[in-house]
Amino acid sequence: VFWYTVRPILGALGASLALSGSIVGPLLFFIAWNIIRIAFLWYTQEAGYNLGTSITKDLSGGLLGRLTEGASILGMFIIGALVERWVSINFTPVVARIPQQAGAYIDWESLPAGADGIKQALGTDSITASLSASAVEDSNLFTLTATGANAESTLNVLNAAMDCYPEAARYVLGDIKLHMLSAPSLPTTPYNIFDGKRAALTGAAYGLLFGAGLILLYGCTRRTVRREEEIASKLHLLCLGTLPKVVFKKRSKSRRETLTLTNPHVPEHYREAARGLAMRLERRMAASGDKVLLFCGTLPGEGVRTTAMTAAHVLGEMGKSVVLIDLDLKRGMDKLSPGFEACLFGRCPVQEVLHRRGAEPYRYAACSRGLSPREVLAVGENLRGAIASLREDADCVLLIAPESARFAEILPAAESCDAAVYVIEQDRASRTKIKAGIEKLLSCDVTVAGCVLNGVQAGLSGYGYGKYGYGYGYGKYGRYGHYGYGHYGAHRTREETV
Repeated sequence: VFWYTVRPILGALGASLALSGSIVGPLLFFIAWNIIRIAFLWYTQEAGYNLGTSITKDLSGGLLGRLTEGASILGMFIIGALVERWVSINFTPVVARIPQQAGAYIDWESLPAGADGIKQALGTDSITASLSASAVEDSNLFTLTATGANAESTLNVLNAAMDCYPEAARYVLGDIKLHMLSAPSLPTTPYNIFDGKRAALTGAAYGLLFGAGLILLYGCTRRTVRREEEIASKLHLLCLGTLPKVVFKKRSKSRRETLTLTNPHVPEHYREAARGLAMRLERRMAASGDKVLLFCGTLPGEGVRTTAMTAAHVLGEMGKSVVLIDLDLKRGMDKLSPGFEACLFGRCPVQEVLHRRGAEPYRYAACSRGLSPREVLAVGENLRGAIASLREDADCVLLIAPESARFAEILPAAESCDAAVYVIEQDRASRTKIKAGIEKLLSCDVTVAGCVLNGVQAGLSGYGYGKYGYGYGYGKYGRYGHYGYGHYGAHRTREETV
């Protein structure tokens, strides 16, 4: 029943479906065969258990023999039908054999392989063109094409092929006759002439697409801080303000522009952003009683020094007594004498190393020479004492720290400050490194007041004149008389939104 009836029927059905390219054929055979087999085993076992020994009475009457005989007849019938369906035998009788004369055909088996055999068969020393033919579907038309390096020899090869084709095909197709729809002619220009302009444009287009793809991939994989909202969502810190990127026009080869508020070439929108940052810092210090702020960043060159100087300038214009200390002790930043190292080595009090930088409204101190690592470790206690003395002498003390990898050099200053301002340059340091730098500050029990997003470009954050520029100063906050150059802080109780 199974091996001669069910299995051949399912196999024939699955095979027919599989030959047509359908995956349903083998799945049908496998699933259907196992369902029938398992179902038969289950129900026959249940029937045998229920009938017990009485099943012998049903089978003793010849039922088993008749069932086996019927299944055998059906199975042989199915096998015979499958043989007729799947087995094919071709009988090709040979009526007569006529040997062809030598030279009437090309004996390719006796010729060498490759181009040498073709040259020998055609009786020529060289092949100057290649032939190809393409037939038109459902018709007796075809196109014969010759391709070669020399136009004249290629035309000769094509004409010779058309002349010889009827004779060569007579042994296969019988007597035929060719009718040319269009006679070949000598070409005047190559069909594959090199177009330098087109190739250059195509290469440029592919290069632009490839470059755009690389930029897109770089932008998607570079996890940096680009917008003000990301400081709150990714770093979970307050954004104290944003400072736009300023690019000066090259006015002279010998003169180098500096990004300070005393420079008249600094644009107004940068000044407005600096005022907004200073006002937030002033409000925080007034509310929490902070006096010493540590300005720090993740990487060198992120604008920590410029941001601290900008904040010190605006706070000084607001009438505050501001002191700015550069804590990059390994680099000599100030050529004035005495330098900050004189205070650190105990040769003079800290008030004697404070200098005015031109017209800046704050006092400034920095080392006139770089200190060695041993000297940096030795001046820790004196650094704490200098900061404590400045706390009593000034309204605001701003400290400029080196990059986060060198926080260990200024550990005494970090422990002496009230809060830290973390400067982040837009789209530069990765968020992982920024978080590592902030964790170093938190490990020193330093309160992070917030972050400043520096070097903001219009294309990455929507920064421009409409938001932070002239519309910011005149359209939102009104006239400068309210809290302009002579009246900073006059309306501190008013809530502003930067």
